[in-house]
Amino acid sequence: MFLAPIAAIIPGAATSAALIYVGVLMLQGLKNVNFDDMDQMLPVSIMLIGMPVSGSIGHAIGLGLISYTVVKVFSGKAKDVSVLTYVISLLFLIKFFAVVEDPYSGIRKSARSGALSFWLFTCRNPCRPQ
Repeated sequence: MFLAPIAAIIPGAATSAALIYVGVLMLQGLKNVNFDDMDQMLPVSIMLIGMPVSGSIGHAIGLGLISYTVVKVFSGKAKDVSVLTYVISLLFLIKFFAVVEDPYSGIRKSARSGALSFWLFTCRNPCRPQ
């Protein structure tokens, strides 16, 4: 937290090249994905689509883990999934369905009747009204 004022001095234009480079490095892992295998292709695709739509890498990872677990269970390969993956998927499901955060105020409250969390596919700071 003590570095926050120093980081605020750096303009966004100076950091954009580094962020693009990090994004390219992250995409290099796609060459290891077997796109002919539905068990790998579907969760990776959901994660790739979920990152720009939700604006959060964490939400996209959660969606990818949940979809991975669901695909494995329904394809009859439930024993291939570790217990920790089931636990983390369950925690993400609870987060997405039971916790709602108002994107404008940051206040968390319980969700109504199992509706998907309001903030999952809403934009963050750039969309705040001025």
